[in-house]
Amino acid sequence: MGGGHRTRFEAELSGFVGRRHELAEIERLLTSNRLLTLTGPGGIGKTCLAIRAANQLAPSYADGVGTIRVAEVPNRRLLTQAVCAAVGLNDRTRRWQDSVLVGFLRDQQMLLVLDECEHLLEACAVLLTTLLRECPDIKVIVTSRQPLGVQGEMRLRVPPLSTPENPGQVRSPEAALGFDAVKLFVERAAAVQPGFSANDENFEAIAELCRRLDGIPLAIELTAVRLDAYSVNQLIDWLNDHVPLFESGIPSGHERQWSLKVTIDRSYQFLSGPEKALWTRLAVFSGDFGMPAAVFVCNGPELSEGAVPSILGGLVEKSMLMRQPIAGAERYRLLEPMRQYATEQESFRSEVPELKRRLIEWIADLASGARSLEHQPVNFQRVDLERANLWSAIDMCQREPVYGPVGLSIFYDLTWYFRSRESLPNALQAVEGLLQVTATDSIGFAKGLYAAGEFSLAVGDIDAAKRHLTESIRVARLLGNAEVVGWCLLYLAAVAWEEGQGDVETDCIQQLVHLSRAMGNERILRSGGCTLASSSRLRRQLARHLSWPPPWVRGTALRFRPSALPGLLPSVVMASKLRDFWGRLRKCGSRWGLLCSTSSIHTTIGARATPGPRSGRDSSRRNAWVPRFPDRS
Repeated sequence: MGGGHRTRFEAELSGFVGRRHELAEIERLLTSNRLLTLTGPGGIGKTCLAIRAANQLAPSYADGVGTIRVAEVPNRRLLTQAVCAAVGLNDRTRRWQDSVLVGFLRDQQMLLVLDECEHLLEACAVLLTTLLRECPDIKVIVTSRQPLGVQGEMRLRVPPLSTPENPGQVRSPEAALGFDAVKLFVERAAAVQPGFSANDENFEAIAELCRRLDGIPLAIELTAVRLDAYSVNQLIDWLNDHVPLFESGIPSGHERQWSLKVTIDRSYQFLSGPEKALWTRLAVFSGDFGMPAAVFVCNGPELSEGAVPSILGGLVEKSMLMRQPIAGAERYRLLEPMRQYATEQESFRSEVPELKRRLIEWIADLASGARSLEHQPVNFQRVDLERANLWSAIDMCQREPVYGPVGLSIFYDLTWYFRSRESLPNALQAVEGLLQVTATDSIGFAKGLYAAGEFSLAVGDIDAAKRHLTESIRVARLLGNAEVVGWCLLYLAAVAWEEGQGDVETDCIQQLVHLSRAMGNERILRSGGCTLASSSRLRRQLARHLSWPPPWVRGTALRFRPSALPGLLPSVVMASKLRDFWGRLRKCGSRWGLLCSTSSIHTTIGARATPGPRSGRDSSRRNAWVPRFPDRS
């Protein structure tokens, strides 16, 4: 299949049962329509059906399938960014992001799957209206509890799995297994009780149980795991005891939602005290999460750090939590209906402030560790796994100003991550929003100004970069933070280089060298100061730094070396060396290094202009040092 590198649908978490008619109907509807919304109550199987359909239809789309789990997107501002990430687009400009996405997808033949759109329904409708109007070969599957309500939308209500209409309808185990709900129950029960099957003694009870559960897949799965302690008849008795409590208050047409609610409620009541505590606390994660995050964020009353791993495994066995390997790591997540139920519990509501604080602290610690250059590929992969929770934590910091300095520190520590992995316009907008709610006398404020300056420089807004970096130096000096001052001097040198102000550039680099030596730490100097040197006094330092291990540093240094060492190497030789770095840069996942190296090859092979002030170059040339480089990893 062409464009397979952008095929990013999820693996199905467990065996898929039934839905032959629905799958055929999805394929038929998408043959002559471009937007299909799968609707239905929570737990009915919309996500599983969409993923299975995407798997089956993928070969028909030359540029693959992109899946967006909208439930993990904290606000409408980040929706377009989530779609960009799903299709492999990393926007590095200040242009309106929707237009960038449209430009990227206009000539693509791709299937998009937007899953669980309920909380951003209007934003999804607006974005998809634009994409479908401007991108003729894009088709979309949406899952939502309600339709988008846009022109051209086809709707398919996902029904429950087939069940007997009345208790006496089935007369044999084989007849019972002809119903998909029964087939699913038996399959899940066999995972709990090896050897379990529908037989002459239990088939009527199984069929009745599935009928009472309204054929809702999630309710069936939650009930099946209880066979480790109860018989099928006991589970029916349990339903008889609990459903009547709700019947009088069930609105017409909502019976199935109540069946699911009762099932989740009963499954929750089966949990022990520590299991309840952990399960509800896990709802603070907006996306999937790993074991270390669960231990750090969720330990507390009734739950020690050492107890979390075993309890987490128990929740998986009881189908209260999904486990899935992603990028070689074990990841966990709550299905959205269960996460919503957990957030409604009083125990969760009372602990929300502390859980948010811990999640923000966890992300801040992750960001701090990811600032290390020596292990950049591994660090960035760790942040990639926590991407949904990263943006959720940033959103929390924006909503609660007390965490503003922490949020800005996260951006400071992850500046290189955002430059190589995320949308810079969105990152810059988020930083500027945090700066507005953060006290100006905090080191977090100085760090945020630095991040805003670096992002502004990367998108070509030179004036904003100078303004942010200069103010960051002022605040950082008042607070005695030499590291932030050093990084700002580094990028002010970049601004001076870009504008052809050699004296200013040299002065900044000299200050940086002096500061680094005074700190007894040449990390800032090693990681970038050398790459900006165009004055003769810094050439020897440039050569020394070219031997330092991180490949992205060497590649970035070579990007500037033609201007630093004019005439030293023939253009073809320099281009050859730059190409050599491509392979190394790809291995470490540094798109920024690739961008710089690509730009340098174009500059080096082409006719070089006479050295002089750079301020007269047009904006397209000014932005050449941050060219777009599609992610094909």
